[in-house]
Amino acid sequence: MARKGKSGRLSNAMSWFKSRLWLIPCGMSVLALGAGYALVRYSFKVPIDASGSLWLFSGDPATARGLLSTIVSGMITMTSLVVSLTILVLAQAARQLGPRLIYNFIGDRSIQAALGLFVATILYCLFILRSINEQLGPQGVPRYAVTLASLLTIACLFALLAYISKLAHSIVSDTVVREVGDNLDAAIDECPRRSDHADEKIDVDEESREHATRRCIGLEQSGYVQFIDYDALVKTAGRHDTVLIVHIEPGAFLLQKGDTVEVRSKALVGKRVERAIRDCFVIGAVRTPTQDLQYSVRQLVEIALRALSPSINDPYTATAVINRLSASLEKAGARELTTKYYRDRAGRLRVVAANGGYGPVVETAFTQIRAAAEGMPAVLMVLTERIQDLLHSAELREQREALLAQLQAIRWTIAQINEPEDRRKLEAIVAGPMETG
Repeated sequence: MARKGKSGRLSNAMSWFKSRLWLIPCGMSVLALGAGYALVRYSFKVPIDASGSLWLFSGDPATARGLLSTIVSGMITMTSLVVSLTILVLAQAARQLGPRLIYNFIGDRSIQAALGLFVATILYCLFILRSINEQLGPQGVPRYAVTLASLLTIACLFALLAYISKLAHSIVSDTVVREVGDNLDAAIDECPRRSDHADEKIDVDEESREHATRRCIGLEQSGYVQFIDYDALVKTAGRHDTVLIVHIEPGAFLLQKGDTVEVRSKALVGKRVERAIRDCFVIGAVRTPTQDLQYSVRQLVEIALRALSPSINDPYTATAVINRLSASLEKAGARELTTKYYRDRAGRLRVVAANGGYGPVVETAFTQIRAAAEGMPAVLMVLTERIQDLLHSAELREQREALLAQLQAIRWTIAQINEPEDRRKLEAIVAGPMETG
């Protein structure tokens, strides 16, 4: 991906925060407690005559305590209901769509905001409730604060309706496929366009012939590569006059020891340079979509595989995934997905970044779906038609070879179909592109 260093690290951090269900509720709770504290202090300092107001609370301390106690009791019950519904939907989504998609669900801002509103209202009412002293009389009632508690309760009721509607839509497979597909398109948009970066063929050995000392280093961490700061790598390489060849790409899993980065230099580099190189990599326990193009592809494939499993047997969801993947692959065809070369300001080659290219993305998208749909002619027919459509828009030889390889694999799968008519239709669709390819 072409995402810059600082923005890329920020995006990776935001991806982590987004997947934390507690973040927005905690923030809203702090704001609610701060608002409660300010309103209580203001209400006690300023005399309030609420006799002629229809919206401002005008009861005595006992009435205020009773109202707030009722609100707290009702909100706790409502929150328990929301949590129960959430757990039920998460369990259903994990079984039907895959456990990895739970991150997409809990990362939804509207769901986090609804839960945050319920929790914040409870904490706010508890704070106001403990500040009411019946011995102070009517002037001891923080009327603005109690009024706000009533308004928050009304907001929670409408939020509950919106939350239930969101839950109902979130377990619909078409909705999930669209959302994950949008994430995939966003990742593809981060890749540079081919017209902006011509397919240059660089002799790395020739350009680094002055750097005779070569050594491979590992990152001394195990986990998934979440982000690679190529800008920082270029600066590090330029500062120490080295050429760095990165053998892994975002999304790969690393062991502590391995030939992750090849360092070509004029003299043996020290430990300080190695630490600077390692600091350019962000390693974590899970994959993230920041630079990993295949992250969302694998999520879509998992939805299709579960839909094609005997326990679910939902070919319509599988065909929806195939269509969505095809649309994203069409966009990816106009992007630069192969090896990238990074130079410093003086034009000297500094970093060679490994990227799989278009072929591995196509293989990840279609291979497992094709194998799982072996006994489903309808799904194979849609898959064949989409690959044929992609062939019409393929501009590079690499793209056509990857797509034709999938068609060849489908041709072998067709032989396993027992129904002659279905076999004949599939063979007719496959034959045209295979002959012209």
